[in-house]
Amino acid sequence: AGPVADTFKSLTRIVRLEPTEFFKQLIATDYSMFGGLVSEEDTDEAQSVGRANAGEAIAATPPADPGTTLGATTERLTWPKAGWALPAQDAAAKAAYATPWHKADSWAKGFLAEFMARPDQPFNEFTAFHHTLRHLPDHTALHLANSMAVRYANILGVPDAKSVEVFANRGTSGIDGCTSTAVGAALAQPERPVVLLTGDVAFFYDRNAFWQNYPTPNLRVVLFNNHGGGIFRLIDGPRQQPELEEFFETYQPLTAEHTARDFNLRYFTATTFDELKVALAVFFAPGSSAALLEITTDSQTNAAFFEHYRQAVRTSFV
Repeated sequence: AGPVADTFKSLTRIVRLEPTEFFKQLIATDYSMFGGLVSEEDTDEAQSVGRANAGEAIAATPPADPGTTLGATTERLTWPKAGWALPAQDAAAKAAYATPWHKADSWAKGFLAEFMARPDQPFNEFTAFHHTLRHLPDHTALHLANSMAVRYANILGVPDAKSVEVFANRGTSGIDGCTSTAVGAALAQPERPVVLLTGDVAFFYDRNAFWQNYPTPNLRVVLFNNHGGGIFRLIDGPRQQPELEEFFETYQPLTAEHTARDFNLRYFTATTFDELKVALAVFFAPGSSAALLEITTDSQTNAAFFEHYRQAVRTSFV
């Protein structure tokens, strides 16, 4: 109902339909012509209800007869009902579909582990982020700030065995409120570790989040400080602009040491892989107060290394 935003100026059709009726029509449609899943609940009633509600908003041809694709006979893969097991041929079809994805996923994990283990890496935030994720405590509530923090985590993934729960929120300007959200979560869930991975612009923008009167000994903040909006060196468009350093990166010379002292946060720092290894070994251990680990890197080194990783993926994944 109501106006529909067309952000990318590419909207071609609006379907005015209740969601429940949309899904009734969806499961009643024969998708065998696309090699997809087909429901056994392909009843005339469901089809007529869906088409009646969709009206002229859906310019669709009538569904093909079950088991036919443009006149050719095809096998149908059906959804099992509660308590049912997939028939043998459907199980085989499912396995045939899933196998290439599992193979690609396994390759990606192996490639990432091998890439991160390569010697002689320059100290950079992408690899530092990787090491940090692998040191997360079990059952962590992981909060990710915007820009590169959430992108790095999406690329690298979190350890499956540690039952990490991920949270991310987007503010008006992309960065505001990330720290406040994590502090609030630590207050609301004092029994579990709450970890915030954040960049320097987001961190310093919202450092008054620590200005409250209640202890948060379960809170750990990892600050990746590259002294500016390093994301703009990593995405096409801004990184090609001559105004990059002055108007995109928002350079700042700050460190978080004074912030940690002002708000009684235990403070750790790392500028090399050796220092990071030592810090991570003790940073996540239980303590009497919240803790802050500041990882300082060079923005140009970060950009060059991340581009090296992306090129390695492009040339290795076949």
